[in-house]
Amino acid sequence: MKRFPWPAIAMLLGLGLVGLSPFVDYLAPASAVWTEEDGAQLQKASADFHAANYDLPQTEDGGGASNGKAPGYDPVAAKAKYETAKQEFEKQKSRLSSAQSRQVWLVWGGRLLGILFAVIGVGGYLQAQGSRKD
Repeated sequence: MKRFPWPAIAMLLGLGLVGLSPFVDYLAPASAVWTEEDGAQLQKASADFHAANYDLPQTEDGGGASNGKAPGYDPVAAKAKYETAKQEFEKQKSRLSSAQSRQVWLVWGGRLLGILFAVIGVGGYLQAQGSRKD
């Protein structure tokens, strides 16, 4: 009775996963996760964060009533605006990092899974060869 050739299938599957891992960018592009609209939101958040940072009271401003800011300047409101802009910028930056790291995880996950399947296939083949000699 002939046995099912699972070691060969595992080896071929493993080699296929390792071989296809460089092409993940074509199979699952980053644009599927990060769109141009997301890029525009990041750009806006970055500009808002920069503007809010500029509006904060600076130590070289002197700290007096006329510290170089416009009349009616409220340092508490400037600080609140800065914190809000910073949170939005950090959120958008985190989303970009997540989209970028997704590709790395897919590539390395495919490679490692392929290597695992290949090793299991080789182990199964060696075990089958050893049991035939007995």
